[in-house]
Amino acid sequence: MGAKRPFWSFIILAAAAVLLLNALAGSSSSPLPRLLHIARVPGWWPLVLAVVTGVALGGIFNRGRSGQPAPGGTGGKPASPVTRGRHAVPRHVRRAREREALRRERVEKVQAAALATEEAARREQEAAAAPPAPPSPRGALDRVRTMLRRGVGGR
Repeated sequence: MGAKRPFWSFIILAAAAVLLLNALAGSSSSPLPRLLHIARVPGWWPLVLAVVTGVALGGIFNRGRSGQPAPGGTGGKPASPVTRGRHAVPRHVRRAREREALRRERVEKVQAAALATEEAARREQEAAAAPPAPPSPRGALDRVRTMLRRGVGGR
C-alpha cells in the first residue's frame, strides 16, 4: 500500500468491498457458488477476500506514483553515486570526484587556518596600538593608605 495515501482509507475500502462481496456470496442469486463450484461459502472467505481486495486496491490507487517521494521522505534516491546497474558511475570517475572533494576540503581548512592566523595577528596589532589603560584609582588609594600607615614623611 505504501505511504503515499493514508493507511486507513485502504482498510475502509477493503472492509466495504468485503461486506459487499460477502452479501453477494450469501444471497440465493449469487453467481459465486456456481463459479467456484461450491455449495456453501467457507468461514475463512472474508479474510482471503480482505487481503486480496486490500492488495488490489493498493496496486490500483498507487499505480504510476512510484517516482513520487512519500511525504517527509527523500524519494528513495541514493546518497552516494550508483555503483552498479545501468546508471552506474565508473569507478575511476567516482575516485576522481572523491579526490577532488578531499582536495577541496584540505584547501578550505588551510584557508580557514590562514584567516584565523591573520585575525589573531590583527587583534595583537590592535592591542599593541591601543593606549595603555589608565591606572586604576584603587592603586592610588592603596598608595595613600600605605603612606598613612608609614606616616606622611615616609620611613
